[in-house]
Amino acid sequence: MLTEPDRPVYQLVDGWTKAKGEAGYAKLAQALVRYGEAWRARGSGTSNTVTPEGWDIYRRKLREADQLLDSASDRLKQTGPWYVLKLRIAYQLPELKGSRDKLLEAGSDLWPEYIKIYTTAADFSLPKWGGTYKEADRIARLALEKNEAKWGASWYAIVYQQLFKFQCECTIAESAADWNLMKRAFRDYEARGRANESVYRAYAGLACKMRDRAETRRLLELADKLDTDRSPASPDPCREFAFSTT
Repeated sequence: MLTEPDRPVYQLVDGWTKAKGEAGYAKLAQALVRYGEAWRARGSGTSNTVTPEGWDIYRRKLREADQLLDSASDRLKQTGPWYVLKLRIAYQLPELKGSRDKLLEAGSDLWPEYIKIYTTAADFSLPKWGGTYKEADRIARLALEKNEAKWGASWYAIVYQQLFKFQCECTIAESAADWNLMKRAFRDYEARGRANESVYRAYAGLACKMRDRAETRRLLELADKLDTDRSPASPDPCREFAFSTT
């Protein structure tokens, strides 16, 4: 809501700031408003659709948001959302390129199970932002490393599943994902009892894109065991691939 500012949002943040001052989340709220103003000026289109004035406002407002975050209390600077917004800004302002890895390391040390820290960095590392699939994979491996003692390889799959669902206009086959590691991540997640029907279907979709028939079938069979809705459904290409005899 705060990144889509309108009159009620401005009134909310103004009242919030007057009530709390430097305490609480007011500085983060102010920074989110500036971030929203930046993207409103830029627009959601490709770079060639942005006017020179739009670029000026976009960069100016990102810098204002960054300055607000820097002026926040030490307590606020220890929160996950502070790191996520700092990362978003750092990946969009060239002069902050040198701070990206440091922010990612520090944020993931404090909040190793906060998925947005990894997916924010991985998203802005994709080719659509001038990055590479290899760099996005490095961040998925960082999530694995930070959580391996508790989760095994699970977080490698968790980061990629979120990335493909919400950020990457691509398929797993195009990415730099290690498919053998991904399958190990599936099994580690299952072994910890966290998988449900929707997770199995999401992972089956990844296996389908990789044209791994055995893994697609295995995951769909696990999903089917948890599916209590037996009503008719539209034909599923991945199901047809998984259970085809040809």
